[in-house]
Amino acid sequence: MTIRSWLRAVGAMVRGSARSNRDASVSRWNGPAKDDYALLRSRVAALGLLDAQPRYYALVCARTALLFVLAWGTVVALRASVACVLAAPLLALASVQAVLLGHDACHGAVFRRSKWDQLLGLIAINLANGGSYTWWTASHNEHHARSNERDVDPDIEYPMFAFDHEQAAKKPSFARAVLVRQHWLAPLMFVGVAINLRVYCAVHLARGRAKPFELVAFALHWIAYVGAMFATLGLARGALVIALHQALFGAYLGAITVTNHWAMPMPANGSGLGFVAHQVETSRDLDGPSWVHFLWGGLDCQIEHHLFPTMARNRLLEARSIVRAFCGERGITHTQRSLFACYRDIYRAMHDVAMTVRAAKERGA
Repeated sequence: MTIRSWLRAVGAMVRGSARSNRDASVSRWNGPAKDDYALLRSRVAALGLLDAQPRYYALVCARTALLFVLAWGTVVALRASVACVLAAPLLALASVQAVLLGHDACHGAVFRRSKWDQLLGLIAINLANGGSYTWWTASHNEHHARSNERDVDPDIEYPMFAFDHEQAAKKPSFARAVLVRQHWLAPLMFVGVAINLRVYCAVHLARGRAKPFELVAFALHWIAYVGAMFATLGLARGALVIALHQALFGAYLGAITVTNHWAMPMPANGSGLGFVAHQVETSRDLDGPSWVHFLWGGLDCQIEHHLFPTMARNRLLEARSIVRAFCGERGITHTQRSLFACYRDIYRAMHDVAMTVRAAKERGA
């Protein structure tokens, strides 16, 4: 990928997309591939797994609000001590849990009426985190519509990372210094995720791509967040806690998102895969204890989420067995890995690409 094409891709991502956030787009697939999805969906719907879960999400909202209260309570309680840095992990946990709640709302998975989902997205992403729910919704639904498609999916097109040799070959020459070290640099760069996301959101809002109330919520977050931190802790300690909070926020969010698709197949546009096969084979589920399901906000069931993005997260584990059985009938590979095995697979894939790039660089290719 050339610098110019990468900049165009970034610009397109910032501008966003007008795709609907109510369900995965299947308009690209016709005939039997579309019928397969209809059959799978009917099996899931027959069990009520696509029904709204307002009571469950009321508990999730209350739990997330409590995390913010505990985090800010820690800031206040430890304001006279350097131990105030202990608030940073709690703030990061609360922030990412709010983002995950906003993620569900932006997919229309929380309420029966879209206006309430939009309001929750505004609160969880703009007001609680200083982001932009309209930018995030557009970019994320572009990812859902083109999951792991080379040169199209914004979630796998990074200027400095590559997940297979074909993708690495398209990177500009200046990226090689990172590519040859990407297998151990990637986790270190997660701390910058918070800054990266906020830049995209700020550009989106500055370009007038959202309604005024979204810009107001964005501004209120930063005024209240920075002001309250400095007023409580002072300039030095406040800046330290903010830096740690945002770094841990990025590390936590990055740790979640990489397990979803990194080191999974990256089909080219028009590869011939049907809708179900495409969504399943480019995604990965995690096989882990209940704390993983909590920390991942249901995204440990990434395959089921991609097939049914409007499904409430508390029904995803129930849907998994149905999807696995359906994939077995159709000969579709359903990948489910432990958390450790998932990170190991990602490391090995990125290491393999890095060594290939290093060898080519040493040959002068």
